[in-house]
Amino acid sequence: MAPLVLHIDNTRLLYRTNTSGFKTLLPFQAGGGTAVLRLQRPTAVQPGLPGLMELLCICRGRAQYAGVTGNCTAGRSTGGTAGDVAEEDSEAATLQRLWEDFAQLFSVARFTDTLLSLLSSYLKLDREAQASSDELSSTTATPEDVIIKLVRVLANVAVDPHVGPVLARSKTCQSLLISLVQHKSIAESEELVLSCFATLNNLTYYSRHDPPSALHAQLANCLCDMVPMDHVEGLVEAIRVFGNLTHFREIRDILTRNQVVEVLVEMLDCDSRELVYVCCGVLVNIMSDASRRTIFQQENGVLRLVEVLQYFGCSDLQLCSLACQVLWNYCASAVDVHSTLGSQETARLVAVLEALLDEGSQFAGASDVAEEDSEAATLQRLWEDFAQVSTKLLDRIDNTDALPYLPVHANR
Repeated sequence: MAPLVLHIDNTRLLYRTNTSGFKTLLPFQAGGGTAVLRLQRPTAVQPGLPGLMELLCICRGRAQYAGVTGNCTAGRSTGGTAGDVAEEDSEAATLQRLWEDFAQLFSVARFTDTLLSLLSSYLKLDREAQASSDELSSTTATPEDVIIKLVRVLANVAVDPHVGPVLARSKTCQSLLISLVQHKSIAESEELVLSCFATLNNLTYYSRHDPPSALHAQLANCLCDMVPMDHVEGLVEAIRVFGNLTHFREIRDILTRNQVVEVLVEMLDCDSRELVYVCCGVLVNIMSDASRRTIFQQENGVLRLVEVLQYFGCSDLQLCSLACQVLWNYCASAVDVHSTLGSQETARLVAVLEALLDEGSQFAGASDVAEEDSEAATLQRLWEDFAQVSTKLLDRIDNTDALPYLPVHANR
């Protein structure tokens, strides 16, 4: 098989699989200082690598592929005729086939190395451009524009269960992403840094059951230096990565040394639901480690979580379940649960949980929810999860001999 060669200039991403010369894989249109992709109609794209690269550079997830039509990056339209809908469904099927074709390419010899080599080359060009005093015109595509697209490709394919582990085992891939995060500011390179966080989150998910590596430690230290940051979305994405890494004691040690645990507890008071949720996910892992519980206590973690339960209540059962899991792990090995939680905090926690269980009892009789009513079925499942963990927590408070165990769930 002829080797695959990729090359990027200011206007195109090119590929070559034989000696017949390069072919255009992905066209760019420069504008506003950013290279903007112009998507061809999926029905006109040849199956295989070219079409997939176009789509992967635009879409952040497989679910967004459906409905991408015309020469733009618009999502599925909400109007139109039945014929339009049928055409979009046909294109969605085409996109799914293209996705599968692209994922298979990662099993081709040296394809992954070729893609990462391309990323490395443009990282070097980007640093040279930063060091240069020459200013690019507003219509010139920069190396960073290309890097963003390549990183988004990696983020998208990393969700594939066959491709993700391949990339997760690549030290080169992780090193390049960490280097980007270390040398780029989210204030100046927001899209690139967020894409790196998303990719690292996907990759670290696959390494949760492997021994921690030096790269994991390097990544954790890098993220610790960035938390807290004055960027809520950036915080959310960075903490998601901690959700995977804090399965390892060595990483929990790093967070403790850098006083990140205190920051996570403090952020339980913030207004962003997503930020509170990811902080709870990491704290589930951290509270499974008895040596970190004193920090949680000193930062009034119990009271903060009671307020989370009271504030979000039955409007966010998923978050409330996670908050209960943090509290369960916190008092998992306690001989006197009331003393561990605090007398006043315990009384308030019991009152809040009992009120929520009473308020949510309306969901208890909904076991015959029709399968086609997916929203009601999801709500029913979330209620059952919350009722189970909150009832266990109440039993634990009432009976210190109750089994002090709760599975640890990484935030994803």
